[in-house]
Amino acid sequence: MGTTKTITWGDVANYQRLREVGRRLMSHITRTIPRAATNEMGAALGIMREGTLVFDPDEVGIVLVDCCLHDWIRDGQNLLAKYSLEHPVLPGSDEEYLLRAYQQARFRVLLPKSIAPGAGLECTDALSGEHLFLMDIALSKSVKDSSYVMATRTVPLDGYWMTTGAGLPITGEKIGKEVVGEMKGLFDIVPPLDSHQMALAILRKCIECGAAEYMTYEGPEKSKDAKEPETQFSAPLKPAIPGAWPDGTILAPVEAVGNINAAACGNEAAIPTTNL
Repeated sequence: MGTTKTITWGDVANYQRLREVGRRLMSHITRTIPRAATNEMGAALGIMREGTLVFDPDEVGIVLVDCCLHDWIRDGQNLLAKYSLEHPVLPGSDEEYLLRAYQQARFRVLLPKSIAPGAGLECTDALSGEHLFLMDIALSKSVKDSSYVMATRTVPLDGYWMTTGAGLPITGEKIGKEVVGEMKGLFDIVPPLDSHQMALAILRKCIECGAAEYMTYEGPEKSKDAKEPETQFSAPLKPAIPGAWPDGTILAPVEAVGNINAAACGNEAAIPTTNL
């Protein structure tokens, strides 16, 4: 499935508005994360050391929060669904739109195919083979070639996607080979992993390989008073699931990706792209 929507400067303006609303909304949602969630997700990500979470709050901490919100499931719901039920917002508001969108988030490993400077990237998801446009102004200015690969969670908006705020770049030959090997191994597991287990296993391998040192972040601002959590956890750590795929990165068949459509004028003018 190829990208068909024309990405315009109007879409960029809409994205910027929603991103700001999302920052404010997430500042409230993250306060509802219980200690049990940080403990369990920390163990799943491999950052629990002798019962205490040990990590850099500016790097891995962002990923931990993201996993707590999306992958910690109780009674069939994650924390975002729970918050939406317990904290109703104004119908038809940006907040309602985003809460619905957050609950449709998908974890991906993105391979960039073309850049729309000042807007984002056209990508292929290595996990599903799906093509999508990722709206991310910062990445549109920093990604230089197709060797940039990122593990992240994406949220559907109006014909394009944005990240939830945290992404782990899979950069360098060593990190790339180890993460790709892990991904191949995960697909061979019987019974198959669900989407949450898959996300946690890939992120754990990325962290083990040092991907967090190169991470990008475009989400809620961290409070100046934020402190590294110190929590106790008695369950033993589970080892990362081993994989063995020595080369390649696409795990699903994909089609060639074309440029975003061109045309129109003013705020609805299409944004030209450059193939990588």
